[in-house]
Amino acid sequence: MRVAVFGAAGRLGRRVLSLLIRLGGIDYLLAADNDTRGLSDLQASLGHLGVIVRYLEAGERRSYAERMSACDAVVSCLGGKGTDEFPLAVEAVERGCLYLSSSADPDVFRRRKSECCFQGGKGGTAVMGVGWSPGLSGLLSARLGARFRRLDSLDIRWCADVREMNSPGGLEELLLAFGGRCPSFLEGNPRMVRAGSWEEWACFPPRSAVCGVTHVRSPEPLTLPLLFPEVLRVQVKGGLAQPRLQLPLHTLSWACSQHGGAYRDLFMHAAGLALRGAGPPEGNGTGSALMVEAAGVSEGKRKKIALGATGSRLEATAAVLVGALARLSASGGASTGILAPEEALRLADILPSLRSSGVRFWAGP
Repeated sequence: MRVAVFGAAGRLGRRVLSLLIRLGGIDYLLAADNDTRGLSDLQASLGHLGVIVRYLEAGERRSYAERMSACDAVVSCLGGKGTDEFPLAVEAVERGCLYLSSSADPDVFRRRKSECCFQGGKGGTAVMGVGWSPGLSGLLSARLGARFRRLDSLDIRWCADVREMNSPGGLEELLLAFGGRCPSFLEGNPRMVRAGSWEEWACFPPRSAVCGVTHVRSPEPLTLPLLFPEVLRVQVKGGLAQPRLQLPLHTLSWACSQHGGAYRDLFMHAAGLALRGAGPPEGNGTGSALMVEAAGVSEGKRKKIALGATGSRLEATAAVLVGALARLSASGGASTGILAPEEALRLADILPSLRSSGVRFWAGP
């Protein structure tokens, strides 16, 4: 198998490279990025292991098409807006490549719907939003939803430890999550709400960490109703394990969504300063946590069931990406086109990778 990692010089990209080197079965491993200093570091640290290091300009078709042409699969850790990465996903599908991206932007799935991107046709597979949330959150939701004869609601909550988010990619992910308008699914209809609004308190077992969560930009309200047409509500809310940082980060996210462009780097720098020196989670927090609650009718009774996970968001995202690569490249059974993780995978497919990354699961009534 010939694999390329886009965004290889970032924290997530480096972690993915490390896992791929240990995975085995890879004949050609390409690390690509536009960070020349980071590429020099990769060449010095991984060049002797046979990793090929190349420059990538992700905004130029000639550049990313050339890098894809040598590979069977691409793992993208580029981050940023999903609309920026949409052309890369289309290119991979048209070339017959497997493309896995950590991008959490719901705009990818809006464009998928509006542009009718060859679902079910010949070509490759692009799975977008492969990570902690979206990604693991959608797979947990699919696992829970299958237990109900009639599924009424899916509520996804996550809590992020900002100590592992203070990097260019992590900061951009947070600013995009809490900025602008985001999809929601209420009373059987798609809605748009303001990210960072409607705060509520969520309790994350097993150590009962309490975190304030608000609406975030995530694609599950667009993709999960396709799996469960009868569902009436799908919502995604997220928060920070260090609550005192929530207000400044929400303010910067809103400002970035209103005045991006030339001011983007300024907002990123301000967010980095706000997160610098962040301590451990307050109270009984265990770091990053994820929880999915499903309600509906099962076995003739109305029930509410919860599944959740705790662990490192960064390690889990890398593990999901590599686990999905191993599964989909071996089976070749995924549908073609641009897919959500729950449309291409099952939770059991990536469970071993997640457990080896230190992720722990729990189940509630």
